[in-house]
Amino acid sequence: MTEPLLMSVREWARAEGVGRDTAYQLVREGRLRAVFLNRRILIPRSELEDFPRRETEGGDRVNDTAAGNGRGPHRTPPDGGLV
Repeated sequence: MTEPLLMSVREWARAEGVGRDTAYQLVREGRLRAVFLNRRILIPRSELEDFPRRETEGGDRVNDTAAGNGRGPHRTPPDGGLV
């Protein structure tokens, strides 16, 4: 059986060895990719590998507001407009 493509914030935090509150903070800061589905915040399983690589490379923030629902981090491009 294959692994699900998405995991809960709690599952991701446990797998990465960080606290749940830290994981939610990373989502709010736009440093951890997240999918907002109804009232749930889900993390793509690929973030188990991608997040540490981005952090060690000094990577950019990754999240935009999900589906225009007003939740989640925003990125501001160099011209100052919202993405």
